[in-house]
Amino acid sequence: MTNKNKSSIIINGDKMSSKKKMLGPILLLITAILWGLTFVSQKMGSDYVGPCIYNALRFLVCGIVMMCFYFVSKIFTRNKKVEEETVENKTKYDKKVIIFSLLVGVFLFFGATFQQLGITLTKNASKTGFISATYIVIVPIICLIIFKERVGKLIWLYLVISLVGFFLISVKDGFSLEVGDVFTLLSALGYALQITFISRVASKVNGVYLAFIQFLICGLLSLAFALIFETIDFSKIVDALPSILFAAIFSGCIAFTLQIYGQKYTNPTIASMIMSLESVFSLIFSMIILKELLTTKEFIGSFLIFASIILAQIDFKEIREKKKEKLNATP
Repeated sequence: MTNKNKSSIIINGDKMSSKKKMLGPILLLITAILWGLTFVSQKMGSDYVGPCIYNALRFLVCGIVMMCFYFVSKIFTRNKKVEEETVENKTKYDKKVIIFSLLVGVFLFFGATFQQLGITLTKNASKTGFISATYIVIVPIICLIIFKERVGKLIWLYLVISLVGFFLISVKDGFSLEVGDVFTLLSALGYALQITFISRVASKVNGVYLAFIQFLICGLLSLAFALIFETIDFSKIVDALPSILFAAIFSGCIAFTLQIYGQKYTNPTIASMIMSLESVFSLIFSMIILKELLTTKEFIGSFLIFASIILAQIDFKEIREKKKEKLNATP
């Protein structure tokens, strides 16, 4: 992927106008803002309903909306060329792809459940945003363990930095851990697994199709666990409904769509860094709306986690190689 400082940018081999070059980061910034707001919304909803009920309604609504969008878009875009492409793509839906697609929904359930548990049990939604974002550091480790992919040596340093940050955020006097933060760290593992498996099937399935499949699986699993482990109080659900609908529509449907188009017009490294700002926005909105304040130790911990996230997305080897190429090209 090539990024040139001219009136156009080349991404995935396509030349792009400067307007689209500007549009991509703007869409991703809006995405990060919506995700940051969602942590506040989740915290407010946790005052009324349990984690599984919250996620069941959130992801079922999101899945149904995305499913409708998928089938309606197919109706309006149906033509001979699209039909031929669809037939061709169907051959790629082998057993492995189907299994991986289902696993994506299971891992989303794992991540979302532990995240909502963490938000429910912790005092600060802002901390949840930073701890959840450590999935960016965990993804390369999972790729190494499960798929035997090589990872840069520096990733281990970033993992240590993020763990030090987690220690400062979560460990209280007497070396006691805040349970909610531990659940949130487990949610980061779930999201890391989800992202890793998405990368294995994303090129073989329609993106919106994969989205509504994972949302529906997560929603149905959450509903099943809610019926077993939680008490369903419809009056409480009504109270939590604004929070649930915000998370479903704005964080799920709208932010997901903006993410798709934003990443299409943005360099991957830049895109990841912009979306990482969700943790910063979660802190800002938590301070404004929920009147939360971080202690000095928690602030330093949050900064270390954010620094590890940003550093993990920078390919220093590629930067060095480009510098060498420029030096060699200089007469």
